[in-house]
Amino acid sequence: MWVFSLFLVIVLGIILVCMKLSNKIIHPEKHLCEEVTTDLDKEEVYIDSSYGYKMYGVFFPNKNTKKFIIICHGFKCCIYNSMKYMHIFLKRDFNVLVYDN
Repeated sequence: MWVFSLFLVIVLGIILVCMKLSNKIIHPEKHLCEEVTTDLDKEEVYIDSSYGYKMYGVFFPNKNTKKFIIICHGFKCCIYNSMKYMHIFLKRDFNVLVYDN
């Protein structure tokens, strides 16, 4: 009987840990753009689309280089989801433009 109880406790523990980890993946911690970019030089930009509306973007200049990269978010995302990638390129001496579709 105690073996079954121990087995049940272990299985329930595994289920709870899996639920907690999957919840972190499904609902990741979100940060505002201002929190992520407070210590960086940045410029807000607006890009005119061919359809007549303005797209919002943020430009992060890197004065030591002429390399540029443009980052755009994917489907069902926004500009804030793309901000997590900009540090990768800033560390590699790129100017970075992140814009919102």
